[in-house]
Amino acid sequence: MRTAAARILRLILPHMDRRHVLDELEELYELRVQGQGQAAADRWYRRQVRTFVLRVLVPGRGGRRAPKGPEEHWRQRKMRNRLDVLWQDLCFALRTTCRWPGFTVMIVLILGVGIGGNVAIFSVLKALLFQPLPYPEPDRLVQVWQTHIDYRTRWPFSSPDYLDVREQNRSFEEFGAYSPQRFTVGRVEPERVYGATATAGVLRAYGVEPALGRLFTEGEELEGNNRVAVLSDRFWKRRFGAEPEVVGTAIAINGGYYQVIGVMPHGFEFISPWSPGEHVAVWTPLALSRDGASRTNQWLLGIARLRPEVTLEVAAAGLRAIASGLGEQYPSTNARKQLWVNPLKRQIVGDVRGQVLLLMGAVALVLLLACANVASMLLAKSARRRTEMAIRSSLGAGRWRIVGQLLTESMVLSLLGGIAGTLIGVAGLGAMRSLIPRDVPRMADVTIDGPVLLFSLGLALLTGLIFGLAPALHGSRSEVSEVLRGVRGGHTVRGGRARMLGFLAVGQLAIALVLTNGAALLYVSFRNVIRTPQVFDAEQTLTASISLDGDRYAENQARVGFWNQLLDGVAALPGVDHAALTNQLPLLGGINDEILSEEETFESRGNGTLTEITFISPDYFDAMGIPLLAGRALGDGDWQESVRGNVVVNKTLAERYWPGENAVGKTIRRNADPASWTAAIVGVVEDVRQWGPERNPIPQVYFPHERSTWNASWLVLSSKSDPLSHVPAIKNEVARLDPGLVVSDPRRMEQVFDSTTLQRRFITRLVGLFAVVALVLAMAGVFGMMSHEVAQRTHEIGIRAALGAARTNLLAMALGRALRLASIGAVIGIVGAVLSARVTRQWVFGMSGTNPAFMAGLVIFLLIVAVAATGVPALRASSWESALGIPPQRA
Repeated sequence: MRTAAARILRLILPHMDRRHVLDELEELYELRVQGQGQAAADRWYRRQVRTFVLRVLVPGRGGRRAPKGPEEHWRQRKMRNRLDVLWQDLCFALRTTCRWPGFTVMIVLILGVGIGGNVAIFSVLKALLFQPLPYPEPDRLVQVWQTHIDYRTRWPFSSPDYLDVREQNRSFEEFGAYSPQRFTVGRVEPERVYGATATAGVLRAYGVEPALGRLFTEGEELEGNNRVAVLSDRFWKRRFGAEPEVVGTAIAINGGYYQVIGVMPHGFEFISPWSPGEHVAVWTPLALSRDGASRTNQWLLGIARLRPEVTLEVAAAGLRAIASGLGEQYPSTNARKQLWVNPLKRQIVGDVRGQVLLLMGAVALVLLLACANVASMLLAKSARRRTEMAIRSSLGAGRWRIVGQLLTESMVLSLLGGIAGTLIGVAGLGAMRSLIPRDVPRMADVTIDGPVLLFSLGLALLTGLIFGLAPALHGSRSEVSEVLRGVRGGHTVRGGRARMLGFLAVGQLAIALVLTNGAALLYVSFRNVIRTPQVFDAEQTLTASISLDGDRYAENQARVGFWNQLLDGVAALPGVDHAALTNQLPLLGGINDEILSEEETFESRGNGTLTEITFISPDYFDAMGIPLLAGRALGDGDWQESVRGNVVVNKTLAERYWPGENAVGKTIRRNADPASWTAAIVGVVEDVRQWGPERNPIPQVYFPHERSTWNASWLVLSSKSDPLSHVPAIKNEVARLDPGLVVSDPRRMEQVFDSTTLQRRFITRLVGLFAVVALVLAMAGVFGMMSHEVAQRTHEIGIRAALGAARTNLLAMALGRALRLASIGAVIGIVGAVLSARVTRQWVFGMSGTNPAFMAGLVIFLLIVAVAATGVPALRASSWESALGIPPQRA
């Protein structure tokens, strides 16, 4: 049996292993025969053969390993030695950090601030850019837009255009259209919520199944069958207490009853490009028809899911072909239209990507400055450890052994800074959430999770390597002879260490100048924005949204009657000066169309002027405080005919068509053939910035509210007292007319203006905070480095003073290096500020992106910091008695 087992080993083992294994087994076998007998030795031999066979045939099995060769023993011994060295360095590094607790705490705090800011901003960047959308195969989700044939824009669809594209496309697995709007939910304690009316393909395009019930079907897109609703998980839990029985019940929506057919799962977010910060609580089916629908009434947003085999380029080519066909079929309305697709993720993060990258660049500069600050502190500390390094070198420690020890100390400090930075990042992210504007998408996904912690760890290790390498290399160059001689000049900062300290000082000054200049530009730009002249009265004007919902207001006459009664009732309230209605408020965007003057002719390729279209009641200009420049305001009866009436235009439109002339009495019409309306101009008013305070006014036409009586309108009133004090009376007046209606979002125009500057305010505050931190770090670093240099040269300066050198010459010698370093840092900082202007130019408003006055002021300030950092210790050192340690003589 033993011989057969030996033959098996010879067959399965390689030649080199066979001889080694068999020889050792034979020796052990003979010993066991002598000690235990033949039978026991045979059993043992067979067990060993089975073990070796299992090790060859089944990796990881087989019990004990084969005997180790000398090379493996040497490798393991070398690895153990390295681990022992690393453990010794780690223990010594921990003892060193405890030996200088103040120094350690200061470094950890500096690194914590730099790493913490990066952790907080990276968590936002990860949620927006790196983390996929929470839908199945999110890369196949695209937003579909109409655009001008000559330039890229984002136009919604008209219902006939959408239906044609849905029927003709071959690239989309699902294609739907929706319209964001607000719903009034409930009859008892009704509330206004954000929602969407959508076709069945919209929710199916996301690929998410409901947690309860089902989604819409195409059969429910028909008028009369569309009284069903799907709820979001958050709204279901808040309004209905997470009752599963809500599916199948009827709830009141906009005055009518809708049957709840489904509830979307937890975490599902429906993000609309027109309102990215709003939570969609309710979806209802959208009934569309070509009958009587105009192709110029563009109000539908399109979303689609690509087929698995279709690329973005193929889908875009197919849509261009469809658009060309529609342009040939309907030249008067579609000759100027084209179609394009945009990935949904790019659509969602496109508007805020630049902001987050700007913040990431700012915190990266802060971290780089913190590394330079810590590196200069470690370099200064290395001068105090020259004796220790020299003794280590004299005892046989190689240079790389010393470098490894110093790098280990740096890594320990950086890991402690990483822990502090993570804690600061968690706290900073919590504070930042309260400042982040509501329209920044995916804020619910911003958390400190595993990837963020890994980023923090990697950043801490990289930081330790960055700030620790230079001090480690310089600290390992201690001259044993100078240390043993005890020469004080050996402590003088000179050579490579002086150059490195100077380089770090220059870098800190340059980074501080770039960040501070950017923060100053953002601050002044923000001040320019909030000081932008607004022609309306921001403090004494109140706005509130009211929507007429339900079958009661299906007829235009019913809507007109309600609005007239409401205006009469509100205008009669004590303290109210004027009350009016409008379909859109200034600064919050609006709707636009193209118009032609009376001298222009229609062209299918488009030659009209893009113009804002606003519908107002007669007292709107008085209620809003918009000055009338010529003619008169609109009144009752200014639109008696269905296609002809009177309008008021703004100054920009009047100057665009009739510069230097009176526009009153001129005629304009819609850019179509035939024109759906023609109007005579009866007045000219001052320009209003319709799309935010930073965008210049564009031509605008004000139509009488009676021409198109909207279900949803803004109530505007002016009062000499606090406008918000009238909100209860307005709610009572609305409840008197219809208890089922809700007055939502009551604000002064001042608050409306503030809401349009939230993003700029947020960016300005954060970049300003980072700039202040950078400036403090730079000042502390430069002051400490300059003071250290002078302190190291105190003995030399004292000898020079004792030998007769003038005090002014000594001060000039000390200040000369400081001024040279500050000047070099200022030059590099100016170059960096000019280059960074390309990044910040979209945020600069009302001024140049490279303002010489700011740069000159910052350069002067940094020069003063450098002079102060050097001058104070230099004055003390220029007294040779104190520099040489001679006590003052007493009388």
